[in-house]
Amino acid sequence: MKIRLLIFSGVFALLAASAVHAQTLSVEVPFAFSASGDKYPAGHYKLSPATGDRSIRIDGPENHRGFAVVITRLAAAIHTTPKDAHVVFDKVGEQYFLSEIWFPDQDGYDMHNTKVKHEHQVIDVPIK
Repeated sequence: MKIRLLIFSGVFALLAASAVHAQTLSVEVPFAFSASGDKYPAGHYKLSPATGDRSIRIDGPENHRGFAVVITRLAAAIHTTPKDAHVVFDKVGEQYFLSEIWFPDQDGYDMHNTKVKHEHQVIDVPIK
């Protein structure tokens, strides 16, 4: 009986952890951008963690879909609140690169490191 309870508790914990990471951000990107070497047009996108937090699934307009590789996670301790979500792009010249993704109340996802002089373009994502 104790073994069944332990197994049930373990499965429940895994499902609960999956639900926390199963969030999706819905964001309107007003410019074309690159992510992990792929190009995406301006438009409405849904971003969600995939494959054990090692990539981000990108679902965009006109069947523009793909996955962006996560370089590392970024500590959220002083950066996010339960309702804070945004997507950060690095702008180099006229090109934009998906750089960071911040889901509410989670550590961030580092997607791209730009070594040259660049600007940040931040898109805040309202959370309901």
